[in-house]
Amino acid sequence: MTAVLVRLATDTFIQKTKKLYLDTRTQRNIAKLSEDLNEVHSIMTRNIAEVLGQGERLDSARPLSDLVQRFFEHVQL
Repeated sequence: MTAVLVRLATDTFIQKTKKLYLDTRTQRNIAKLSEDLNEVHSIMTRNIAEVLGQGERLDSARPLSDLVQRFFEHVQL
């Protein structure tokens, strides 16, 4: 569901942005486009870093998860 909302928000953003840049020949629009692209790049870089950090935390939690699972298997016997 979150992916659907993100896609809808992205589609809406793209449509609004498309209207802003219909006349791309002007320097103002080109500068605005460059600023927006830099902002998107920054946001995506931050998001990727957060996802990688979550993956690292999950990887470090796996041995503990395995230990807990073995404990409960032993206790149930």
